Parts: sequence; structure tokens; C-alpha cells
Amino acid sequence: MIALGLALLALGSADFIAGGLSGTPRDRRHIARGLLASGLPLLALVTLSGGRWSACAYALLALAGIATWLFVRRESAPPSDVRNEERRASRAIAVFLLLLLALALLAPLAPCRPPRWLLRALEGHPLPLFQATNAEALIAVLGILALLAAPANALIRAILRASGTQIDRSAKRLRGGRTIGMLERWLIFGFALAGEPTAAALVVSAKSLVRFPELQAARTATAEEGAQEIDHVTEYFLLGSLASWFVALVPAVVLR
Repeated sequence: MIALGLALLALGSADFIAGGLSGTPRDRRHIARGLLASGLPLLALVTLSGGRWSACAYALLALAGIATWLFVRRESAPPSDVRNEERRASRAIAVFLLLLLALALLAPLAPCRPPRWLLRALEGHPLPLFQATNAEALIAVLGILALLAAPANALIRAILRASGTQIDRSAKRLRGGRTIGMLERWLIFGFALAGEPTAAALVVSAKSLVRFPELQAARTATAEEGAQEIDHVTEYFLLGSLASWFVALVPAVVLR
């Protein structure tokens, strides 16, 4: 789990440095910065494995996959037509899923030991997750939290674009979606991992209550334009929320 956690941490670092919370890199220079940021977790992976060739191969595979994921999502200039954007988004989703599948399946080929300083820091900690015996799980959780930040935002944006949802116009109606979505996924993942589905459901309900006035305001503002505009905003909210909840719950189910 250490190798997988560090690989996910590399993915999260690359996405955040290359494109911020949106995870969408603007050009090759930003992609290069993201790849440089991913190098530190991958270097730690190789070091903790004792320099095994299999771990080196795993790190190179992760780096190649991260580079492909960043390049396939870079902003197109000039903007492409709608169908081309939908195809690009579908390819990005496929690359992301294949990358995660490869990292998860090949992680056992790169066995790593927790660093000694981490074991000493966790020794005697009262919380079960932060005990020395769970050091591997803690690193995996940190990697998943990184995955649920910028990479998850980028994935959900690709899902919305692949489905033909009008992202830019709807995002102006419902602001703060990237930050709210990231915090929401962290909370849902944490509560689900702790075996508290009721608390996770409360997070979902709270978001719906907070967004309801904004949806009502969007409906009022677009009354003269017809029902189609509010339909786009509603589709953006529902599809984005469902995708976000699914992305947050899957790793919690896998870890449990």
C-alpha cells in the first residue's frame, strides 16, 4: 500500500502544480512543473523499496501515466468543437481509469517499508489509524486524499464535458464547486472509512440544502430565457455531485 499511496500522492501533486485545483494544465510548461513535483514522491518510493528494479519500473510507469494524463487534458487553443471536446474528455477518462488500475494492480511488485522517522513519530499514538502498525495504511490514506483533490476535480470535469454538459456557463451560476467538491469528498471518504455512513449522508444533505437557494436564484434569473438554461445548471449540479460522491466512496470501500 505504500507504493500505491506514494504513486497517488505523485499524481495529486502533479495535477495541483500543473493546473491548480481544477487540475487542467494550460501548456507544456505547466505540465513540466507538474511532472517535476511528482518526482519527489516517486523518488521516495524507490528509496523506501531499497532501490529494487521492480520499484524503479513501477515509478517510471507511474510517471509515464501521469504525463499522459496531463497531456491528454491540456487546454486546446483555439477551442475545439463540441464533439471533439467530448471525445477528448472521454479519452481522458479512459487514461485516468487505466492509470489507476495499473497502479493498483502493479503496486505489490514494488514492496516498500515505512520510513523509520514515521514509525517513531507514530509510536504510542492513541488513535488507531496513527499507530505505528498502521503506517502503511496512513500513507495510503494520504495518497487517496491527494487523489480526491485536483485529480478528482479534473476527472469530474471530464465526465461533465464527455456528457455534453455546459460546464462554463453552469459553473458561473454555482460558484466554489472545486473547493466545495474537494472538501466534500474528503469528508465523505473519512466518514465512510470510519464506518459512519450517517455522517456521510449528512454531508450530502448539507450540500443539497446550501445549493438549493442558488438553483432557485438561477431559475429566477433565467425565467425569461426559458427552461433550458436552468436544465443545464441542474444537470451540472446533479451529475457533478453524483460523480463526486462515487469517486469519494470507492476508495473507502476498497480500503475497508
